[in-house]
Amino acid sequence: MRLINVHCHVLNFKSIPDSFFRTRLPFRENIIRIPWVGSLVNFFFRKVWPGTKYDLIKEQLELLGLSIDEVAKQLIDEMDEAQIDLAIPLMMDMETPKFDESPEHPCNFQAEYLADICVKQHFGRLIPFIMFDPRKPQAASLCIRCLEEFGFLGVKIYPTLGFHPSHKSICNNSYENKELTILYEYCNAHRIPITAHCSPGGAYSFDLVRGEQVRYYFTRPEAWLEVLKSYPRLRLNLAHFGGNITVLDQPTLNWGTRKVIQMIRDFDNVYADIAYHDEAQDVANVHGRQTEYFKSFARIVEEEKVRSRVIFGTDWPMTRHTWTERMYCDSFRSHLSNDLMQSIGFANPLDFLFHNRIIPSRLIDFWQQHNKSHADLPDSIREATRSS
Repeated sequence: MRLINVHCHVLNFKSIPDSFFRTRLPFRENIIRIPWVGSLVNFFFRKVWPGTKYDLIKEQLELLGLSIDEVAKQLIDEMDEAQIDLAIPLMMDMETPKFDESPEHPCNFQAEYLADICVKQHFGRLIPFIMFDPRKPQAASLCIRCLEEFGFLGVKIYPTLGFHPSHKSICNNSYENKELTILYEYCNAHRIPITAHCSPGGAYSFDLVRGEQVRYYFTRPEAWLEVLKSYPRLRLNLAHFGGNITVLDQPTLNWGTRKVIQMIRDFDNVYADIAYHDEAQDVANVHGRQTEYFKSFARIVEEEKVRSRVIFGTDWPMTRHTWTERMYCDSFRSHLSNDLMQSIGFANPLDFLFHNRIIPSRLIDFWQQHNKSHADLPDSIREATRSS
């Protein structure tokens, strides 16, 4: 069964500031490569986090030390093993958040470089989303240019890096709300898909949103209600499904999944991906986490409308310290029926990514500039879509 991964990344240490990506500290990398230290660390991780494999942690560090070209090639290799035909790399922009320094590779360089790799080296297998941060100068203009001229399919938004996603929020200044308004108007008119980080974990700006309550306020599902009411055709993926789905019956612990489900019911174009759902990967089933995960998942997809909006994602390579793409996919394949896996892993992602399953003309134009066309897409994607 062929899959689509709507949530992954193609990045390396040069894409992210050292002060944020703390695993890059040289002494940590040097020490962790010493054989006897590796064995000790492996033993430690197995005791503290049963099921964790030290060799995968080491592989992740080595992966992030590669060039972007090599990272993309590694992703393609793992996609082939996992039978994933199409993956959507979500670009990360760490320039605006207040860290000790900027990434070695500026955001605009990353965008052009990623676009080039996706169309020239891995056409039809990788189609990227551009990250939008309303605090950047001419943020909306830059984002729209990437969508129209550089082959980006959609937009990634990461509120915990320091802004509220609502274009009417008092937490933002007037410039930020203006840029958000421009972007939402464009995406609403052109049916551009948006993926937004929506879980209590993940990256955040240490200076701007250090407080846990502030981070939750910015990234909770409800933060999008005003946006969806103002722009009803907006195609929105609330990534990570609001966090841990195994605590559905515990409102004080269930940070967002229950609200995501309600928003799917209330709005026609809201989706939710299952990227970085580590409970599903607990092969050792420590404390029954994996069993509880798939019980909760079964309850979520009982309702047809909700089932039609769940979309598959992995969050590679953020997940690479614990499982490969094949390991992640196989966990779901082994617990879900073929029909359900086909829905969340292929049909629903297509519906989110391509309105009416039509490849937008802006992508077709960009592809033609590089002597590519709809006919060159992987068979499964070509047969399930139409060119505009």
